[in-house]
Amino acid sequence: MKNIVKYLIIFITPFLMGSCFVLIHDDCYDRDDCNEELYLPVEAVDLGLSVAWASSNVGAKDLLDHGDYFAWGDTIVKEEYVKENYSNRYKKDIASLKLGGNWRMPTIDEVNELIDRCKVVWVSKENVEGVEFKARNGNSIFFPKTGYRELQDIFADDIPMIWIYATCNATEAYSLALKKSEDDEVEVLINCKERYIGIPVRAVWAY
Repeated sequence: MKNIVKYLIIFITPFLMGSCFVLIHDDCYDRDDCNEELYLPVEAVDLGLSVAWASSNVGAKDLLDHGDYFAWGDTIVKEEYVKENYSNRYKKDIASLKLGGNWRMPTIDEVNELIDRCKVVWVSKENVEGVEFKARNGNSIFFPKTGYRELQDIFADDIPMIWIYATCNATEAYSLALKKSEDDEVEVLINCKERYIGIPVRAVWAY
């Protein structure tokens, strides 16, 4: 009887997970468990890195949408992004609270790993411009142009941006900005930005 139950569990489990998870045969080059099969959420893209990256920004309607804008450490989508409606005590992980599971915001090391280990190219997908990170295993993710929100306006709307889960000081946090150069190359900038402004969030899935 125990053996029958065991086989039923093995048989049924993939179907239970199938609606939310996909089985991948990992082709990684920067992790210790490269020979193991991994179950990942369908929204997670295996780039062969220490974490999987979400295919779109938090709150995005599809892969090309910019998603929601958040002040750093705050989980509310606001009509206006100003110092007066922000507290520097906010330190919530937006991705973890919004998505659950093993989702969280990326660290500086994970962002640098993404930049260093992937081919970074400015592309256009269905008339939406942005940056593609293409991994050695053939998988890729796309960052659409977003800019940032301050007051009720969007600034630098020709630049993909995301928050990083690391603070610079008492009032600023790190962000990743991807700027198109004159020769169509991608200039990668990791800068400190005022925490009260609105910037999209791209989640990572911790293995």
